[in-house]
Amino acid sequence: MGSCFGKCIFSRILLVELLYFSRLLTHTVSLNQYEPKHSTNLLAIAVGIKQKESVNKIVRKFLANGFVVMAFHYDGVVNEWNEFGWHDKVIHVSVPNQTKWWFAKRFLHPDIVSEYDYIFLWDEDLGVKNFHPGRYLSIVRQEGLEISQPALDPSKSKVHHRITVRMRGSKVHRRYYNGGKCNDNSTGPPCVGWVEMMAPVYSKAAWRCAWYMIQNDLIHAWGLDMQLGYCAQGDRTIKVGVVDSEYIVHMALPTLGGPSNGHKASIGCWRKMRYWHVAGFSIMITRLCEHEMMEEAEQYYQELCNKSLSRCEYLEESY
Repeated sequence: MGSCFGKCIFSRILLVELLYFSRLLTHTVSLNQYEPKHSTNLLAIAVGIKQKESVNKIVRKFLANGFVVMAFHYDGVVNEWNEFGWHDKVIHVSVPNQTKWWFAKRFLHPDIVSEYDYIFLWDEDLGVKNFHPGRYLSIVRQEGLEISQPALDPSKSKVHHRITVRMRGSKVHRRYYNGGKCNDNSTGPPCVGWVEMMAPVYSKAAWRCAWYMIQNDLIHAWGLDMQLGYCAQGDRTIKVGVVDSEYIVHMALPTLGGPSNGHKASIGCWRKMRYWHVAGFSIMITRLCEHEMMEEAEQYYQELCNKSLSRCEYLEESY
């Protein structure tokens, strides 16, 4: 699908370079014969065949709203998706045992996706029954959000941070109050100007900034969410928000980079994965501290800086 690839994602020159790169890594880039309608928005989603039902619902909804869809196959399985009618309408990139952020760093360079107004970089374990991409983008534009995410249904989702929870009767919220650290004086995460990494949505300008923050060697991107305010193209308390009226369910399934041999991961395996997540988080925070990217006014950031090294040392001893 040379024409589709050129019109939707890459130039001819980059296509040659990418195919050469793909041979070096022995992975697959599938460029189908389907030529989609012109779109100004992109959904890039990490997928595994075990989650095909939820992926099917997501992809169908986005294609119906005129999106270009790129599927990152972290389990190396591509042909088995043929059962879905949209298989040939999607760009497939397959590299076994990699994460969404690994793919994003290598295949979503800002120049490559520059024709898209918005980039949705989503996980696969999301329920979209109460989410409509078109209405969502209308709200994002009206509210002037450069970085956003759909709110989470608290009754069905795994919630890690309360700022992501849906507020009933609200269209958008930008801050969270807990009676403690999060109040009207809060200027940054986790109280205001923050989205989580399972379903972020970036404007073109915000993605150009965020892409450069992704570290090549820290493929889980832990800690990146706390720094996205720097990419808000202005005041993060205004330009970053959670859309309540279009919301999703986050199932929080441990899928990315998980075993692809049909066996369940052992507890030891998940503990190791957790170690690399937290260790990567600590490394990122330490690097940002060294480059003075942490806001001095936020005690929350300073605590992270102080704890990062000790956390890594503790984890190394534990594992």
